Amino acid sequence: TWLTMPLMFAIIMMGLYSWAYSNFTHRQRLEQEQLTHEVNYDALTRAKSNTSYLNETPALFAKFQDAHQPLTFIELDLDNFKSINDRFSHLAGNGALTKSATTLTHTLQHSQRPFTFYRTGGEEFVIILPGTTLEAAIPIAKDCLDALRTANYHYDQAPIKITASFG
Repeated sequence: TWLTMPLMFAIIMMGLYSWAYSNFTHRQRLEQEQLTHEVNYDALTRAKSNTSYLNETPALFAKFQDAHQPLTFIELDLDNFKSINDRFSHLAGNGALTKSATTLTHTLQHSQRPFTFYRTGGEEFVIILPGTTLEAAIPIAKDCLDALRTANYHYDQAPIKITASFG
């Protein structure tokens, strides 16, 4: 009987240690996943980050080049973005970025083609359309341009027109 008490204590302690270690490693994994997400995605627009773009595109380009498959890049820059910041405020500019990214993402989703959407700079974005020829990408780019032009964005009840240059 005197051996069962220390044995029971040891079993309980091992269970507690196992639970604590499991809980700690689970929290570490969640924190690591959160940090990875923060590096790979732009917090404001939810587009993939420039870091992701720089890390992912060389391999993607090589993969499609080796397979002799089309890979189309669409670069775009919001027009007159500095004037939005200067005239209305940086909060208005942030809203214009968010509205633009949301509008572009919804438009790309409706294209029913695979895509990856990156924010590569202040008001610069890149859309990658894997397996899409230039001819097939042009209507998608036009749809994105039209969607931005007709996007309804207001800041402090003032309408702000969003346009972009595509290349």
